[in-house]
Amino acid sequence: MFLEQMKWSLWFIVFVLVSYIVVIAISINTGSNSSDFFGFSYGSTKVYMLVIGIISASAFLTFYVKHGVTRKDYFIGSILAIIFLSITLTLIPAVLVGVEYIIFDISNLSQSDSFLNFNNNWFLLVNFINIFTYYLIGWLLGAGYYRFGWILGFGFIALSIIF
Repeated sequence: MFLEQMKWSLWFIVFVLVSYIVVIAISINTGSNSSDFFGFSYGSTKVYMLVIGIISASAFLTFYVKHGVTRKDYFIGSILAIIFLSITLTLIPAVLVGVEYIIFDISNLSQSDSFLNFNNNWFLLVNFINIFTYYLIGWLLGAGYYRFGWILGFGFIALSIIF
């Protein structure tokens, strides 16, 4: 599961990075301030994790059970995939921010609104927990709709809003 979701995630990161480069090019030309890549990708990563959590519950569970994987093994593998995916989607933007700061220091361009302070590593942990939680909420929604259909699935939307 992790490898399949990482393929999707690499495409996601590439699209977000290209969008960020366009925003940076526009902000440099207009003289406006913009946040770093971590700040730019923060909101979209949460939505992305919510969506792939929904897909995971409905698509992967059926696929793996049909191929003989027990539900217990699916859940253990799913939790491990969520953990590794959340770690990866926290560290890749952090590394790209480091590259961004090196590039902006070399070119003497100012990058003011820094969303990631490397002196405060708690932010990486909080980001990991946030995107992990959004994946779990998406998984809860997908499982609710998968098991109970669309009528009772609305109750799972309310439950996920509470979480």
